[in-house]
Amino acid sequence: WELNNQNNILLSPNPATNQLTIHTSSFQNEAVTVSIMNVLGQKASPSIPLQRRGEDAVVDVSKLVAGMYFLQLKSESMSFVKMFVKE
Repeated sequence: WELNNQNNILLSPNPATNQLTIHTSSFQNEAVTVSIMNVLGQKASPSIPLQRRGEDAVVDVSKLVAGMYFLQLKSESMSFVKMFVKE
């Protein structure tokens, strides 16, 4: 993965229970997919298109088992990876 300046992406709440809110000013007018991987790099959920409302997007994490995960945001021009905890 290409790791860029990740200060442009905030995940909350972290730890998360049912929903994870992604706040980003990156990816302006770009199609973005969201993938969630476990600590072994295995996909924990299918890749989905990021559905934004302004600079925020919500991802359902309710079906994930408790643990540490990596959320990847990917577009044609860049890729970000952020860690989060599911309670």
